[in-house]
Amino acid sequence: MCAQGYELLEATVRWAGESIGAEIESMQPLRDGHSPWRLQVRGGDDVVLRVTQPGWRNADPVRTNAAALRVAERNDLAAPRLLAVDWDGELAGTPATVETVLSGSSAPPSRVSPSRLRAFGAAIARVHTVPLEPRTWLPHLTRSKQYDHPMMRRWAALYRSSPDSEKSDIVRRLGQLTGMSQETILRTIDAPPGSALLHVADERVRATPRLEGQSVLLHGDVWAGNALWDGDKCVGLIDWKDAGVGDPGIDLGLLRLNMTLQYGSNAASYVLEGWQGAAGRAATHLAYWDTVAALNTPTVLDDPGFDDDGEVVSAEVVSRRRDTFLAEALSAVW
Repeated sequence: MCAQGYELLEATVRWAGESIGAEIESMQPLRDGHSPWRLQVRGGDDVVLRVTQPGWRNADPVRTNAAALRVAERNDLAAPRLLAVDWDGELAGTPATVETVLSGSSAPPSRVSPSRLRAFGAAIARVHTVPLEPRTWLPHLTRSKQYDHPMMRRWAALYRSSPDSEKSDIVRRLGQLTGMSQETILRTIDAPPGSALLHVADERVRATPRLEGQSVLLHGDVWAGNALWDGDKCVGLIDWKDAGVGDPGIDLGLLRLNMTLQYGSNAASYVLEGWQGAAGRAATHLAYWDTVAALNTPTVLDDPGFDDDGEVVSAEVVSRRRDTFLAEALSAVW
């Protein structure tokens, strides 16, 4: 972080302490030296500080997280509680929030029990019991707000097939569309091209009228690192920066995919059992949302994965798990 960033963070930490009426003794980054930060409070419980990072295009992630936590508290969901928020950064120097720290561990086990997978499905189903219409900082979602891999594969194909005289214009226009730097765009365009399976899935999703049901609160980024556990009990869901409103299948498909990548093909059925048991109904448009989730992944995956014995598997195995998951979704009736 640059010197200006450190000065800004120091001022923001002062705001955090003042906003909760406490003295901050120390701080540590929770994600690779960047926001969020865990703050140690003198004579009190630790808190989490989230800030808009220098260089971010906008403050939406911080504001979305705050808006989602407010909804979660009103509906008694297992999530951190919002203690303070500076929406525009007038006091903190940058949009920032302070929230409580939940107990539990987010470290994924190398071997997972069916009961834990069911509990994960049930935890996200409880989020989906909150009916909600789009509002400020909680937009309508048609997929998770993660990086749009299908779109980037299409732009990469256009770039590769275009004459050299047009390539700089393609990079410029993509930068205008996404806000990405030229360096990031060129690095992304150089990634492995999509497979035939991903191409078929992309064409089918784009040709299918959007399948949506009820409008509910969505977490938007359900994976192992965003759930806290005490044994096989889910203590709560954290990191709501990608939250929004839409069909519950967006979260469910993403969770089924992520658990499949991590633990193999049987994991998705246990997640579904847990979700349906907690929801009290069958999931709808399951194959469609599974496809949407699997499609929005890199061509080659490097997510951590384990076999039945708890041994780490290769990126090739994890990518093959995605392809099998996607092929099964495409073969089902939408």
